[in-house]
Amino acid sequence: IAEYTVHMIKHTFASAVVLQFECKNTMNDQLLLDVSVELEDPEGEWETKSTIQIDKLPYGEVHSAYSLLVFPESGAISASLGAILKFKVMDVDPTSGEPDSDDTYDQTYVLEEVDITVSDSVQGVAKSAFGSAWEALGDDATREETFQLSTVENIPDAVKKISDILGLVPCERSDRVPEGKTQHTVFLSGVFRGGYDVLSKATVAVDPSDNSIAMNIIIKSNEPVVSDLVISAVV
Repeated sequence: IAEYTVHMIKHTFASAVVLQFECKNTMNDQLLLDVSVELEDPEGEWETKSTIQIDKLPYGEVHSAYSLLVFPESGAISASLGAILKFKVMDVDPTSGEPDSDDTYDQTYVLEEVDITVSDSVQGVAKSAFGSAWEALGDDATREETFQLSTVENIPDAVKKISDILGLVPCERSDRVPEGKTQHTVFLSGVFRGGYDVLSKATVAVDPSDNSIAMNIIIKSNEPVVSDLVISAVV
């Protein structure tokens, strides 16, 4: 937004997400008071358990407000939340910053939606010996999906996109795609919140007849529910 800029940072813990909203007041004739961000889940699953507001936000300064969200009992790990910046305005002298009076008035601004995704629950951690780690996990919590990728134009872009969606990082330089290849497999790994290992083999192939791109992805974890949650990012 123009008058007030807000930058969000997500901090994920085992059972909760803390959203940090860095707010900057760009209006030299206003002092902002009691600044907070109100969140709303249209699905009714996510609820704000605690907030920390910014008591005073003078012109040109950056301070942070916080919202604590606990992961729902339903098991949901993704959401699109409505967000509204709420505060009181006190008019001040643009030069001195001194208040014109003690009067304040309420103000709100609608922010962009806050997206919580599967990748927010995953920390990318590369495995130095991917093959051994893959075999060690066994097959009890293996999930597999094949799908078309309509928003990428080549294999390197597809490899980067799947890494970003899952929150996993490439292992053993497998994200390097030799020029001219029409099929490539990337090895990905990470840790799901709570300390569960997640590994993936993603094979990308280009159909030479129409240049469409398909991907087969296999997810493994030491916890079946984690495999289900991670694969849900692409189905």
